[in-house]
Amino acid sequence: MSLDDDAERAEQIFRDAALVERARNAERNTLKPYGACYFCGESLRLGLLFCNTDCRDDWQREHDAHVRNGASSC
Repeated sequence: MSLDDDAERAEQIFRDAALVERARNAERNTLKPYGACYFCGESLRLGLLFCNTDCRDDWQREHDAHVRNGASSC
């Protein structure tokens, strides 16, 4: 077994761990419908996250700003 083999194996382990972490974060950060718009709070029918594209886009902008600034998920 060579150093190259060890390095490749270690790299694969790190890649696999990163993929697992990404999947965990995606699940944890997935919005789930709860009956109101995530941005303005307007009541919604079951299954919707936002009342319109403006609220969706505004929520996304605010969320992205929180992430850029190091805030936890909103």
